[in-house]
Amino acid sequence: LLSPGFLTDEKRWEVYYNLFCLFPNELLKQQLPEFYIPFRLFDFKELSPFCKQIQSKILIRLILSGFHLFTPAEKINPFPLKIILEKNREEFLPYFFPEKGKDPKLDEIIVSMKKKAETQSYLKILNAFTQSQESRQIFKDFFSHSRHWFLEEIIQNHPDLIFQLVQRKERELFKPFFLFFSSELKNLRDSKGKNLMDVALSTKPLSEKLIQKFKEIGLSS
Repeated sequence: LLSPGFLTDEKRWEVYYNLFCLFPNELLKQQLPEFYIPFRLFDFKELSPFCKQIQSKILIRLILSGFHLFTPAEKINPFPLKIILEKNREEFLPYFFPEKGKDPKLDEIIVSMKKKAETQSYLKILNAFTQSQESRQIFKDFFSHSRHWFLEEIIQNHPDLIFQLVQRKERELFKPFFLFFSSELKNLRDSKGKNLMDVALSTKPLSEKLIQKFKEIGLSS
């Protein structure tokens, strides 16, 4: 029944939506224990307005049912994020990285996401954004609109990842951090007491552009 070739696009998505509306949350979790399985229903491709509307409702229901990226590290599977990035379908990102204050129910889920995710969970998500130059650009564009809780959570509770990004010279990923978290970046220290400039200068070959940005926010070695 759920085979992509079984129904036309519009009919197929209508069936999906009706099925998910019938499943209570607990039954949904029992039937689909691995979070990435329900997302295999999605092609993350260009759809008609009708299909987009139904797909949007299903995505929100899945997220509210606990199927999201922010899970303990051993359970996380960034499959849907990788597909979205590979196909340049960034319009789906707000479902996986919802903004605070847009929907009270999603605000509750954001709190749950923060509690469940671990440093390695965030690392796997960041790694998905570094699979290509196009995915790096998507990260920069998406998170450059406002001070997003995802970046704030990394800065506040998983700062080691920021130092890893310096060592990996992920300059594009730093741009949203520079826009909204310059003072926090300036105050970060690793376990040895080194700041971001110290780490940048000790990482060979040097990333001159990244070092220049650190200078602009007032960092020195």
